[in-house]
Amino acid sequence: MTDRLLRFVTDEFGAARAVVSGWSQEGGSAVARLLAVSGSVAANAALQVAPSGSALLTLAASSPEPVLALRLDPRRDPLLAAVLPGARRLAVIGLGAARDTAMQRYLVVEFGAGSWRGGRVERRVLTACTQASAIATLALSRAELVAAAHEAAATDSLTHLANRRAFDATMAALERAWRERSQPFALVLVDIDYFKSVNDRFGHQVGDQVLKAVAAALDTCAPAGSMAARYGGEEFALLLPSTTTAEAAMVAERTREAMNGIERPVRISASFGVAAVPEDAEDADTVVRAADAALLRAKAMGRDRVAVAEPAPPVQLPS
Repeated sequence: MTDRLLRFVTDEFGAARAVVSGWSQEGGSAVARLLAVSGSVAANAALQVAPSGSALLTLAASSPEPVLALRLDPRRDPLLAAVLPGARRLAVIGLGAARDTAMQRYLVVEFGAGSWRGGRVERRVLTACTQASAIATLALSRAELVAAAHEAAATDSLTHLANRRAFDATMAALERAWRERSQPFALVLVDIDYFKSVNDRFGHQVGDQVLKAVAAALDTCAPAGSMAARYGGEEFALLLPSTTTAEAAMVAERTREAMNGIERPVRISASFGVAAVPEDAEDADTVVRAADAALLRAKAMGRDRVAVAEPAPPVQLPS
């Protein structure tokens, strides 16, 4: 949405350059951050400048109206000056606060010398630009609300991993990819050892902290492109596209070792069951059963270990 606003401002109003910048109070100081840039902006230059103070954005934060400036002072606006070197005749228009943060967003437009009478930005152009920004702010807020709603519907509220609904949807997508393109996938089921005793001994609040710690370890160890999910209760899952049983077992072992390193709020361990399509199963239902059977075997062998699916017994044909 911000990219569309930047293109609209430069295309429709003849602006030379435009950026969207964030402004917030951090550690008692006002800090500016670059959020989006138009195509002609020197974005690479901004990478060399750490988020810093901005006299122009600080002024805009205290004004209900757009703020105009003839030029930027590199000492007082190092970030904007790096992004918009040599900028002339700027306007700063508020875009409202980012959702769930204290950061305010501003559209910073450089009109340059232009062709307007007296070299000034005509009031009607600034008014139209402000109106376009207001419309974009409403659209941006709505888009953020929709995105937040989608995220909430797919995320476990306690662990912030994918929830069972998102897991089922991803599993269905992986099964389609297997049937249509022969793309294999693997499943790792994870169950915290003796979790009931943690709740009984220390209480559910500590149990929740354990679930969060396990989720963090699982998320850290999950390879790029995989999905870590809370499967239910104290059970978690990893979905691994284009992965064999052996490869998934290595991921499970790294995760098991990471969980052994958890010491707070209490020391824990977990057991793992691994299965893959097509090595151990032919579809989503059978891979879940195979991974679950492997998990039960890991528990039976003493817990705190990884077990892989056993090969199916050979079919006995009648003689």
